[in-house]
Amino acid sequence: MAKSGYRNQRKIWVYPVQPETNVADVEFTTAVDSAVQLLRAGKTVVLNPDTAHIKGIDGWFAPVFWSSVHFPDQPGSIGLLINDQHPALTDFPTSTYSDWQWWDLVTRSRSVQFDGSVTRQDPIVRVIDNFFRNRHLGLLMEFRTGNGKLLLCTMDIQHDLDNRPAARQLKRSLIQYAGSEKFRPSQEITMEELIKFFK
Repeated sequence: MAKSGYRNQRKIWVYPVQPETNVADVEFTTAVDSAVQLLRAGKTVVLNPDTAHIKGIDGWFAPVFWSSVHFPDQPGSIGLLINDQHPALTDFPTSTYSDWQWWDLVTRSRSVQFDGSVTRQDPIVRVIDNFFRNRHLGLLMEFRTGNGKLLLCTMDIQHDLDNRPAARQLKRSLIQYAGSEKFRPSQEITMEELIKFFK
């Protein structure tokens, strides 16, 4: 039988089963009010709010379907732009674009919308909006606010982690980063701006 010369490749991500990550001096919370209090006290916070409380657009892994006129209820996003060299993602291998390890995370997310924000935003994981709307959207970002430091993740990394290895691994990577010397956010945000992201 003659060989065709064609080859396929498939990527597989394998994550270790590890105990819950707890890092000294890093506060993980799902409550915005709690995060605000901790930040005012100068703490280091990883905030993972319930997506129902976030102003923005629902997560959508697939690109925009061919006609937003005939299918107007699509969130409208067309993928991710990822800072793959950022130390927050050291333990979560990724490229600069969304691959299949992001599918569960994106479909259980709600992106923050930065339009109208006073502060310039540079998300670690940015949602690319379609050209009709061209909104500024993010899923993972870091800020200094007052004396506190904030890592804000709007992908669900808190529920059913035994069955969601990618979410479990991303949570571990973020908490390890937040507790390290590398966590030095350059972007500032006021409490008022932060609170406006939520319902």
